[in-house]
Amino acid sequence: MHYIKRGTASKKIKDLLESSNKKHKENWKLYNKAKKDNQRLPTKPSSTWNNDIIRNELKILFLKNCGYCGIHTDKGHEAEVDHFFPKSEDLEANLIYNWNNFIWSCPSCNRKKSSNYPIINPCDEDEMDQIYFHSADGRYLPFHSSTEDLKTKFSNTEEYTFINGKNRPERREYIYRDVLENHLRRINLIFSLFEVEKEVKGKNSKEAKEKFTLFQTRKNDFLKLIRCGDYLYLIKYIMDDYISENPNFPFNFDQAIEDSQYLEQ
Repeated sequence: MHYIKRGTASKKIKDLLESSNKKHKENWKLYNKAKKDNQRLPTKPSSTWNNDIIRNELKILFLKNCGYCGIHTDKGHEAEVDHFFPKSEDLEANLIYNWNNFIWSCPSCNRKKSSNYPIINPCDEDEMDQIYFHSADGRYLPFHSSTEDLKTKFSNTEEYTFINGKNRPERREYIYRDVLENHLRRINLIFSLFEVEKEVKGKNSKEAKEKFTLFQTRKNDFLKLIRCGDYLYLIKYIMDDYISENPNFPFNFDQAIEDSQYLEQ
């Protein structure tokens, strides 16, 4: 789980959600009240959040990764739009049609989370600053200095999502080593050798061309990993950290996403 900067929804989404809120808010209040009181349920109101306009913008924001555990989730309608503050708890229906309450989620995390709350919000920067990725075993953990409130939320997040469940940590630990050792370091070394050959013998020299071809091959291998789609915000974290110590690295994460055409798949 890494921080995801939500940003403002497009005008189309704002208009759609505002219209749905006006039409269906009272119906949701009646529905939730009947459910809470164990009464006969009225017809369930509109699930506007499943509109493709909303889903498409949300999946781009989350890079088609579950906001809770990080796995790729975009096969048809396999991915689900989770209400961070649960619909069933929203008795006044204030957040049911609120863009800031939507989290792109894999079905496993969405089902496990259900109406459980509070947990950590991947779009809350203050909360995300209080957890870290433990590269030795692939888990996410709170800092010792984190607030007690955050630690409680983290405990709930572990219990009610798969942030550290199933095989997620093992896969993340492998990706961390693979990205760092087999991709970034090798790409950086080869590009540095290309820069040397270009400086000494010229960019059109045989040696420089050979190094550049090898660099392109290594970069394409990395773009294949990007196109697989798993744990992309983790890969972004790894790249950002590596580039902070190696500022001459030839491309950044956003460029890799663009070059891979991942979001166009």
